Amino acid sequence: MWLGEMTPNAAQELLVTARRFVADNAALPLSCLSIIGSHCPAPRESVRVQLATTCRELEAAGVEQVWVAEGSQSRAALVLGVGLAVSTAASSTLRLKFAVTVYEAAEMIAPRLSGASGRVPVLTSIIDQVRSHMGT
Repeated sequence: MWLGEMTPNAAQELLVTARRFVADNAALPLSCLSIIGSHCPAPRESVRVQLATTCRELEAAGVEQVWVAEGSQSRAALVLGVGLAVSTAASSTLRLKFAVTVYEAAEMIAPRLSGASGRVPVLTSIIDQVRSHMGT
């Protein structure tokens, strides 16, 4: 969940976390849900390159990637544009998915969630808890 500007350090931390996530869960179907807050500016070019590396590595590991652009429809279009720029910066085409709401994204991920996970209601509840912890 991004709430402010994505910095090069944050993008590098995301890459390290993604690698660890894939390594620790290699035998499982994986999804990555990225929520871009309504006040986040578009990332700078150097950050887009780092994000492309992360997306490319997740794609190679078979991780489903869903991005949510919170805010208005024009905001969603901006995030889609950034996603396309990230995809273009990658050496191969990425199968990124985009959603307008967290609930829509949770529905996209639902087929990969185990029945024991509680599926969409539990996932959206966890997201709400993270928001509360972050003060949003």
